[in-house]
Amino acid sequence: RVGGEEERTLLERCGEKARRGDGHVVLIGGPAGIGKSRLVEGLRERVAEPHTALHYQCSPYHLNSPLHPFIEQIEGTAGFARDDTADQRLDKLEAALRGATAPIAESAALFATLLSLPTERYPPLHLSPQKQKEKTLEALIAQVGSQALGGPVLMVVEDVHWIDPTSQELLELLVPKIRVFPILLVLTYRLEYEPPWAEQPGVTGMRLSRLGRHEGAQLIDTVTDGKALPPEVRDEILSRTD
Repeated sequence: RVGGEEERTLLERCGEKARRGDGHVVLIGGPAGIGKSRLVEGLRERVAEPHTALHYQCSPYHLNSPLHPFIEQIEGTAGFARDDTADQRLDKLEAALRGATAPIAESAALFATLLSLPTERYPPLHLSPQKQKEKTLEALIAQVGSQALGGPVLMVVEDVHWIDPTSQELLELLVPKIRVFPILLVLTYRLEYEPPWAEQPGVTGMRLSRLGRHEGAQLIDTVTDGKALPPEVRDEILSRTD
């Protein structure tokens, strides 16, 4: 059922576990337009306790752009403006990274490289490309963990069926670590994608299906506040809206 009470209740139970420090991952699968994003938005609206919200959006236009969802999130969190100079962006990046568990100079250098910013103000890292990639993934995970030190975190990654390979690699490292943080990680995807984490501990799967005719009729009655519609109008609505 699209955004039904069962789905909302399940999400809220997982969120409550995360708030108590037992992090959880929820996989929400369903066809395009079924209401995955609306269900997540409803969760955001119903979370009463102050929390940190982290949002990552995968895109079909960036399948070959390593870590694109994470780059976008960092730029948004740091508050980059279109007319910022490189130095202004580095200042904002450092401000956003303060409080992270990794040393600020090392993590700033890694993130500056990731964001295509100059790194002259930091000591050289002297890392091979593979080691730099590993260190960058570790720093991104540490950043998420540092957010959780201040309280519960709702972390949402949408449209994972369009995720780039490096971002998927990051999630493969992150998912097993979620359970030690007060984090609810929600991943949405279309059904042609098979989440590789579905069978791991602390992971709950949820598949949304279209409304049956009886449930659709109940929804119509709710929208019309119980006012009866002519049978031909009701049939037309049910056939057109699926």
